[in-house]
Amino acid sequence: MVVLVNGKSSFAAILKRDLKIDGTRIKLAVRKFPATFIAFDLLSLDNKDLIGEPLEYHLELLEKLQFPMIIFRSLKIFLME
Repeated sequence: MVVLVNGKSSFAAILKRDLKIDGTRIKLAVRKFPATFIAFDLLSLDNKDLIGEPLEYHLELLEKLQFPMIIFRSLKIFLME
């Protein structure tokens, strides 16, 4: 899970969300800093082990799964860094 700010992962933003202990502040932070699930890799797909396959092939498969664009675009950003 990450918090995206302008399409990029923000550790500072996730801390602002996750370090809250008061229930009301947690609710506000969750709305202000929504978390996003990002799949970085596939270890298997349709009972096929992908561990020995090149990372580019994993990325190709992730693209075919048709995740929402902001998530897939973010995945590419992480892989390029």
